[in-house]
Amino acid sequence: MTYSADYRSRCAFRWDAMSVTRHNSRQRSAQQVSYIVEKSLPWRLQVGVPAPSISGDVFGYSGYEEHVTRPVRRLEIGTPYPTLIIGLGSEFRVSPISSRSTFTCQSLFVGPATSPVTVEHGGELRCVEVTLSPWAAAAIFGPARGWPEHVASLKEVWQRAGGELEESLAGLPSWAARFEMLDHILGVEISPTCGPPSKLRWAWNELSHLGGDARVNKLAASLGWSARHFISKFEEIAGLTPKTQARRWRFHKARTYLDQTSLSLAEVAALCGYSDQSHLTREFQELGSCTPAAYRAVRFSDLPGLPAEANEAK
Repeated sequence: MTYSADYRSRCAFRWDAMSVTRHNSRQRSAQQVSYIVEKSLPWRLQVGVPAPSISGDVFGYSGYEEHVTRPVRRLEIGTPYPTLIIGLGSEFRVSPISSRSTFTCQSLFVGPATSPVTVEHGGELRCVEVTLSPWAAAAIFGPARGWPEHVASLKEVWQRAGGELEESLAGLPSWAARFEMLDHILGVEISPTCGPPSKLRWAWNELSHLGGDARVNKLAASLGWSARHFISKFEEIAGLTPKTQARRWRFHKARTYLDQTSLSLAEVAALCGYSDQSHLTREFQELGSCTPAAYRAVRFSDLPGLPAEANEAK
C-alpha cells in the first residue's frame, strides 16, 4: 500500500484514515501489516488486513499513535462504514457539532449516519480503528435500526468494551498482535449465519464501487426486485436507504479527491456527480460541518487530520 506524502499528512486518525483494503491472502504476512510514518514526525499509523475468514465482513484495521505536548482538537467526519475507535489508555472528549452535549469515553462507535463531532485528547493518544461492513456491525451490535444516530461511547452498544477489551489490546506487545486478537474476537462475534443475502451484499458493494453513482431503480431491477422492496431490505442491513447511502459514498469520494489531488473544487464537483461547485459546498457544510475549501486548507503543521477550527473557517 503506497500513499503520497501529502496524503499521509492529511489522513491519519481520521475515520477513513486507511484506504479500506480487501485482500484474499490465506495468512497474514509482513506485507499485510505496514507502517505509514516518518521518523521526524510525532505520529505513527499502522495498517493491518483482517484474516481471510472475516475479510469480507471486516474491511480493515488501523493502529494510530501520536505524542505531543499540547491538547489536540480535531473535526472528525464519519464515513459510509460503521467504524469502531478503540482507545488504548487514552480518553476522548467528544462534542457533537449539532448540539451542546459533551461526553468523555475511551472508545467510540461511529455509525454511517452520524454527524461530525469535535474530538479532543490531551496530547498522548493510542487507538485502533476497525472498519466494518454493516452486516458485521449488525452481527455484533444488533439490527441497524437500533444503532445510535450519533457518535456514541462504544460500551453503549457493545458490552465487551469499556475496560476489558481496551486493556487486553493495550497489553499486547505489537500492532500485529492486536490485529490478530481482533481477528479472533470478531471472528467469534460474527456468525456466518448473520450475513445478509448475497443480493443485498452485492448491492451495498456496488454502491461502494460506484462511489454513489448508482440509480436505485436500476439496482432494484438488477436484483429482480421492485424499488420499494429493495429500499426496505437495504435499509434493514445498512441503517440507511440506498439513496442516503449513495449520498454518503459520493461525499466520501469527494473527500478522497480533495485529499489526494490538486483538482479544483469545480472539477471535483463534476467528477463526483454534483450539479456544480455550490452543490458540493452545500454537501460539505451539511455532512462535514465545513466548506470544501476549509477542508483542504485548514491543517495542522505537525499532525495529520482536520483541526476543529475548520468548522469555523469560511
